[in-house]
Amino acid sequence: MKLHGPNIIATPGHGLNDRELGLMLLHAEGATTDEIERMTGMRAIDRAEAEASIRRKIGARTQPHMIARAFSLGILATRAMCLLLAVLSADYHDILKQRSPARGGRPGTVIVRIKTGGRNIWA
Repeated sequence: MKLHGPNIIATPGHGLNDRELGLMLLHAEGATTDEIERMTGMRAIDRAEAEASIRRKIGARTQPHMIARAFSLGILATRAMCLLLAVLSADYHDILKQRSPARGGRPGTVIVRIKTGGRNIWA
């Protein structure tokens, strides 16, 4: 189940449970540890244990490293990035179908034009 914050979307993965995913999302949205404990009703020791579990699962050493690793692993993403990727993936296949091959190129292949020494070389 994906979790949505005001600016960030958290996607399950790497063995994280919903509680850990929510905790990471709150940290990524900028909540302090006191705010997280108040919002979730967690005790300080339970929050610390959950954070340690997250760090073990994603290979992070510190809390900031945990958030950075979550972004690099694709667990966390900004809403703007998700929207951009959705738009690009929807149009990508249509764009490829509409392109015509250049100078006898084969459909479905990428043709790279390299200009060297005043000559055009097609690869």
